[in-house]
Amino acid sequence: MSPDLELTQEELALFNLIKAALNSKSRSTVVRVAGGWVRDKLLGLPSDDIDIALDDCSGVEFANLINDYMKAIGLPVRSIGVI
Repeated sequence: MSPDLELTQEELALFNLIKAALNSKSRSTVVRVAGGWVRDKLLGLPSDDIDIALDDCSGVEFANLINDYMKAIGLPVRSIGVI
């Protein structure tokens, strides 16, 4: 049985934005949420640190895809840093 996770409005908006950005480019990228956010959600704790795992592109490529989509729909884009 899968646990029910309660998403905040911000989390839901973020995940919907990611799905829409991928769909806009007909990408089949599998995006998984990982790390402490998942643990915290399972424990019913608040968390604002969402780690994303991707199956077929780099983080920079994904960030650029998100920025391109945000720009196309009139949202402000973010700077991208590589460490």
